[in-house]
Amino acid sequence: MGCKAKDKDSLHDGDLHHAATHFEGGRVPFWCWSHPNGSMLIRMSPLRLDTPHLDQEIRMLKIIQASHPYEKNPLTLDLNATCPSIKDIQSSFQKIRELCVPETLKEFWNSDPRWLSSVEATKWLQYVRACLSTAAYVATTIAHEQKSVVLKEFTGRDFSCIISSLVQLMLDPYARTQMGFQSLVQREWVIAGHPFLTRCGHICPSDGQESPVFLLFLDCVFQLMEQFPDVFEFTDTYLITLWDSTHIGVFGTFIFNNEKQRVQTCMRGEDGKTIKLPTVWAWTLQYKMEDLALFNNPLYVAKHDVSDNFISSNTIGFEDSTQLGCNPGVYRNSMHLSEQTAAMFEDYAKMKRTFSLQPGRKKRAGNSGASRQVFEVPETQLELIVPRISGPYIKLWMRSYLRWIPSIHIVGGGLPTQYQQQCKVVDEIQQLRDQVDQLQSNSPSRVEKRRSRFFFSCDNERDGMHGADVVSSAFPFTTSDLAFIGGDRRSFIGTPLALFLRGQSLLEADTSALEGLDD
Repeated sequence: MGCKAKDKDSLHDGDLHHAATHFEGGRVPFWCWSHPNGSMLIRMSPLRLDTPHLDQEIRMLKIIQASHPYEKNPLTLDLNATCPSIKDIQSSFQKIRELCVPETLKEFWNSDPRWLSSVEATKWLQYVRACLSTAAYVATTIAHEQKSVVLKEFTGRDFSCIISSLVQLMLDPYARTQMGFQSLVQREWVIAGHPFLTRCGHICPSDGQESPVFLLFLDCVFQLMEQFPDVFEFTDTYLITLWDSTHIGVFGTFIFNNEKQRVQTCMRGEDGKTIKLPTVWAWTLQYKMEDLALFNNPLYVAKHDVSDNFISSNTIGFEDSTQLGCNPGVYRNSMHLSEQTAAMFEDYAKMKRTFSLQPGRKKRAGNSGASRQVFEVPETQLELIVPRISGPYIKLWMRSYLRWIPSIHIVGGGLPTQYQQQCKVVDEIQQLRDQVDQLQSNSPSRVEKRRSRFFFSCDNERDGMHGADVVSSAFPFTTSDLAFIGGDRRSFIGTPLALFLRGQSLLEADTSALEGLDD
């Protein structure tokens, strides 16, 4: 942070350790992300009320200013004044849960005439708007005014996680990929110390501290996906699955309050052995590879991969994949240090190999007629997306909150049916492109069996057998979709997680998905 600062304004490790004693929770300002224009996104906690050294915060802000290329004064934003409280979020969530998951179906239908006013009365959408509005203000300040922004929150572990993550999603295209999003959550939530154990109430109600802050963030991401449907690599199925995974206690990602608690707990194994908890990012522990294709967004593929600058997933390795980020140098040397990050990359790479698109466009070289494959990695271009915040644009996440009421699901309708058709169209385009490439090349006529990247493909046998009318508006989360996937939960039955629930060791069930966890 002091690379462009003068020597008198530089900070050393000893200075940070000393300054930490004066900030709440010892959380001195720390860097989150940098824009190519030199502006930075910083998170910090305020000074302790009992500290006499009020100059510590001023000194930190001067260091941030000196680190800016034009030495502009940073904008300090007090999130305690712009965002709701933890208790407000919990109260609103309880109301939305009572509305969407009633005790009886009759109670639900009785609320139908006043449904919209009841949803608005929960204030959940109001809090979603508040978070998106704050994040949009920060993003435009960084991008357009070219000023660094310091997010200031009392604990520095709740709403600063939301706003920091949303700002990066609005500014950085890499954060909108599945790999980038998982890295974002791991960095801004898990490593930064969001108290998942307390907020999710994993053990017991925690004296009014339970609050679905992470769900609020995922809802905000869903709103961005609704307004910009082709800029995210993943679908809201992925977001819903991620939220559900926070309540599965076998994963070490979302069951601790901070990194220190995680390390201390995992070092308390019997007979001095280290406890190894699998990461939630190893998706093959929960789902089969064919079902993970539901995470892929066909509109994103159509916009990015079905183009002349198509990138083959096979050309991007473990370390090379960081070149798509805006700050690759920061993480290139640290990726091997995090076991959870290693497992995340390993499982993501496995999924990409299974559902990879066809190799990149082949271009003829020279006059000999010989062909070679050329893969071009485009330069990172930041595309700012600013959502609309007014009433009609912020919607209730119905597929997530209303999936528990089968009687209101639309069989053969809703967004999943649109998703099904989009997958088929994009898959057919890819298939035709593949055939054109084959005809233009001098390779042998024998072609390996093609495997689609999507759950729904243009020549999928399941579609021909069952038809689109079996897909409900809550697919794939409800029992009405069981016939489509063979009469049982094939995405769960037979997976390592299912075997674990039957008494088998999770680590022994599928060691291939946990290669990144092994020392």
